[in-house]
Amino acid sequence: METMKCSELGIEFTLEQEQNGKKFLEIKIPEGWKIFDIPLFTALWSIKKYRNAILKVNKNKLWIFLENFDYLKDKYVARFQADSKWADLGWGGIPQDSFASLGVIFWRKLK
Repeated sequence: METMKCSELGIEFTLEQEQNGKKFLEIKIPEGWKIFDIPLFTALWSIKKYRNAILKVNKNKLWIFLENFDYLKDKYVARFQADSKWADLGWGGIPQDSFASLGVIFWRKLK
């Protein structure tokens, strides 16, 4: 699992999208890691060097699950999709959705 450290946010994150094709509830989260939520991933994505590193490892295509806002978590999951020219965030997906190219990346606090 290739990772990168983001000192600006105090986190380490995985670069490669993984566990593609699983439903959100089937994602296996490695011990000590978390699935990104919308605010944290948006903050990371706004820093160009990290955005570029993620896109490079994933061959300029990314489609991942994100934890949704607290008031929506029980019914909906968020999804983030991007390539080198655009990005899209949606939070109305249902946890039972799965698509062959939909996966996840993880994060943890820096020690």
